[in-house]
Amino acid sequence: MKWFLHVALILLLLGCATPNQHTETSYRGIYIYRAEVDVMQLCKSNATYWVWSQPAVHTLLDQEHRVFAGGAEQRLYLEFFGELLKAPEGNPGTGYDGLIRIDRVAAIAHAAPDDCR
Repeated sequence: MKWFLHVALILLLLGCATPNQHTETSYRGIYIYRAEVDVMQLCKSNATYWVWSQPAVHTLLDQEHRVFAGGAEQRLYLEFFGELLKAPEGNPGTGYDGLIRIDRVAAIAHAAPDDCR
């Protein structure tokens, strides 16, 4: 009987577990941060996306922008994981090609490589 209870418990736990359906996608691009503008232009693309990030990521980007970029119009090169989203109407991202969510930053540099200009 104990064997049955152990098997039933394992099956119950496995049945309750939901697979992680969120897959991280890696991106590279130029990040532009200035007063009331927080945008990203992906490498080899003319599209410009409004950036949305978690507070910790936003703080990191703000700090790195101050260290690397200095001036308001300077740009940073980012390698990051996130997701392209459609910007909802009436959002600050309206007028851009969409919204990009930055979940995790992998690398930051003050200059982009030649294949990302």
